[in-house]
Amino acid sequence: MAIQPKKLYSVSELTDAIKALLEERYAFIWISGEISNCKIAASGHLYFTLKDAKSQISAVMFRGSARRLREQLTDGMRVAAMGRLGVYAPRGTYQFIAEFVETHGTGELLVAVEALKQKLSAEGLLDPRTKKALPTMAHCVAVVTSLQGSVIRDILQVSGRRWPSIPIEVVPVAVQGPSAVTENLAAIEMVVERGRADVIVLARGGGSIEDLMAFNDEALARAISRCPIPVVSAIGHETDTTIADLVADLRAPTPSAAAELVFPDRHAFTRRLADLRNRLDAVLVSRIDSKRAVMKTVVDRLKHPSRRIEDGRLRLDDLLFRMDTRLKSLVNQNRERFSWRLERFNAIITSDILRINKAKLDDYLINLLKNLEINILHKATRLQHLTERLQALSPLAILQRGYSITRTLPLGQTLRRYDQTAAGEAVEIQLAVGYLNATITKTGTKMTDE
Repeated sequence: MAIQPKKLYSVSELTDAIKALLEERYAFIWISGEISNCKIAASGHLYFTLKDAKSQISAVMFRGSARRLREQLTDGMRVAAMGRLGVYAPRGTYQFIAEFVETHGTGELLVAVEALKQKLSAEGLLDPRTKKALPTMAHCVAVVTSLQGSVIRDILQVSGRRWPSIPIEVVPVAVQGPSAVTENLAAIEMVVERGRADVIVLARGGGSIEDLMAFNDEALARAISRCPIPVVSAIGHETDTTIADLVADLRAPTPSAAAELVFPDRHAFTRRLADLRNRLDAVLVSRIDSKRAVMKTVVDRLKHPSRRIEDGRLRLDDLLFRMDTRLKSLVNQNRERFSWRLERFNAIITSDILRINKAKLDDYLINLLKNLEINILHKATRLQHLTERLQALSPLAILQRGYSITRTLPLGQTLRRYDQTAAGEAVEIQLAVGYLNATITKTGTKMTDE
């Protein structure tokens, strides 16, 4: 039996394998424990230890996440943290990387709130298309909030500054605690039954997630959604978001902002009204001037009936005169046109024979010119062919190809054979361009090299 070779890991390989396993398996977890050894590094990162009765784990919260903490973390604080596991390879240690930290129990609350949010969203309660629009000018505003704290004072201050004459129906309720949901449900139902308010402002100040849990209740969310009166939600601070904010017809970041949205600015409204009045005055003046001009035109065109009859008679006489003139003109034109056509008809009859003969003569002349052209072309082609043949047979053409003509001197006899001359005799050699005088040095039937 062959022995399998053992697997030998390097430290880095083993650390990388553990890192991949932990970070993939625990990419999103909630963990609860007690904080100890909490300290802030110069980089702004927060380092601490989470422990319980039996174990502990090192944790880090990077600067960006630490800035979002609602309260400063201290040793001994019981918390619930959401994050992931990570391995720091240079030291071979694992640690918890926290993204979010709240007091113990917050993790479960957030999970429940997120589950309710998904449920209501699936039913369409968060759809922006189902939201009701606020009235441009509210006749009465119902404010459902606690009489304790600054919320109601802020809303009354803003409403007194913007439009103090709009009635406000204050419905006091508990905004946290076990009775908060019941009191808010009863307040909304009471406002709807009274039928005086056309806007409901649901408001409270900021707080922890536990403080705001009443506004994450499903029954309250459904009551807000089915309320026939538009509901403006102003729960907590701008960074706080509850289920009530999501199902309300409009969400305001703060109670003061809600009052800004609900109560119109009377000064801006007055300026707008004055601007509309000025524009209306300008339009009315323009329309009056236009109608006055039209009326003046109509008045100018109105005349006494006798004047209209006189104008009609003058126009009738003018039309009769113009008609008589036109008829005479038409008679003269037709007479001249008839005379011209008669003369032309007589001329056509007498010239028909001449025109026919001229046409025949033109045809003969055209045929003659065509035949003459064909004959000339044929003769030119024949002449060119003969010229080419003559040039091919010309001695000059032969000389152009590199040959020469040799004649004896002084008789000028053309030499065709070597025995027509002898050594020592003078000859003349004619080339394609010019000639040469030479003396025979040797004769024979073929050329030899010496």
